[in-house]
Amino acid sequence: MKIYKDTKVYVQCAAGLATGGPELLHQFASYLISRGVSAYMLYTGKKCEDPVCDCYKHYHIPYTDSVENDEKNILIISETATDVLYHDDLKPRKIIWWLSVDNFFKFNAANYIKISEAALEKKFIRYYAFEPEMRVEHWAQSEYAKQFLMFNGVPESDIKMVTDYLNLIFLDDLVAKRGTHEEILKEDMVLFNPKKGLEFTQKLMEYAPDITWKPIINMTRAEVLQSLYRAKVYIDFGNHPGKDRLPREAAVSGAVVITGKRGAAGNSVDVPVSDSYKFEDCDEAIPKIVEKIRYAFKEYDKCVPDFSDYIDSVFREPLKFRNEVDSALQFDTEVAKPTVCIMSCSNDDMLKAALWLKNDGRYKTEYALNDNLNGKSIDFMQTDICFIDTGYARQLYLEGRINRFVCGREIENDQAYYIDLIRKIGIDDEDWEIIPTGI
Repeated sequence: MKIYKDTKVYVQCAAGLATGGPELLHQFASYLISRGVSAYMLYTGKKCEDPVCDCYKHYHIPYTDSVENDEKNILIISETATDVLYHDDLKPRKIIWWLSVDNFFKFNAANYIKISEAALEKKFIRYYAFEPEMRVEHWAQSEYAKQFLMFNGVPESDIKMVTDYLNLIFLDDLVAKRGTHEEILKEDMVLFNPKKGLEFTQKLMEYAPDITWKPIINMTRAEVLQSLYRAKVYIDFGNHPGKDRLPREAAVSGAVVITGKRGAAGNSVDVPVSDSYKFEDCDEAIPKIVEKIRYAFKEYDKCVPDFSDYIDSVFREPLKFRNEVDSALQFDTEVAKPTVCIMSCSNDDMLKAALWLKNDGRYKTEYALNDNLNGKSIDFMQTDICFIDTGYARQLYLEGRINRFVCGREIENDQAYYIDLIRKIGIDDEDWEIIPTGI
């Protein structure tokens, strides 16, 4: 599908929802913006004053509640909102992005018929999104979704694989930890998500009450990651509606990953771990699963190398994602000017730098660092400059949304401040410069 110079891309997303799917949608929109495309989030579902989850605000994606009804535009919807396709006279080109399979039934089919678990194994009635006359393109986030689409009549040649990647700050922090050779103090502990497969997990817990089982519940994001970093084992015997993030986060955090075979976990593409770490979630398998957990505790150092290919694939995902988007969309946009962020101690210094940058003309000035004014913006000579804190700056820099950082001569008077900023954000030497603002 081609993106023209004046194409607007609308990315539908459930409002206020913080899961892997919505994060991927924000990552995608962020990448489009970095390519010079006009991309917007289109939040649907519950009405709220601020539909953007706090955990996605750092992506800085503009949002709208309406779509410009033009054939040059593109509307991307997830499998949970295919009712949008049936709005009258909807002219934009349409893409269904299958971020999951199971959730399609949960959010759509359940409105019409009662779906039993066995029904998921059968070919379903084509009442949604598969009508031949419905002109729509299909993207798949997982091999599981791809196989589902093919099973229901979509030719493989008509399916675009556009997967996802873990949060770049999370991956960057892991790389930094490895670089310091920090000793990993792993504990004989099993981590699990109680929202998935809890009934079977409880059977495991009853069978082995001496094992430490820790549910991922009522934790901050930082606490979840810290727990993943400490636990020797992560288990997941729930449904895997798509290529889930938690198993990948666990693997790169050094946990031995043991899963069931439901959904995406049933293939070696979405969850590429040895079959010796995958079990049916049935009573007969419980002794073998517990035996594997105890073995992982005792012989942890021998188990970890079994996940090296899985871990390597996770670190390759950001580049793979960009390549997949570039393959799925043909960009006819102009090469965007490098986006710059101003680092200044005071608003006066910032405005002087903004004036210099406007006259220089090489850069697009969008951001200024100011922890106290984070989220606010000013209109400077018809240029909207958004204030961001160091955390947001780091995220946008890793995402490719900020290409350069500049500061004026005031750096000579407060070198420690700027050196600390550069370190916190992780700015490469070639990506920042001192500009002659006359300060």
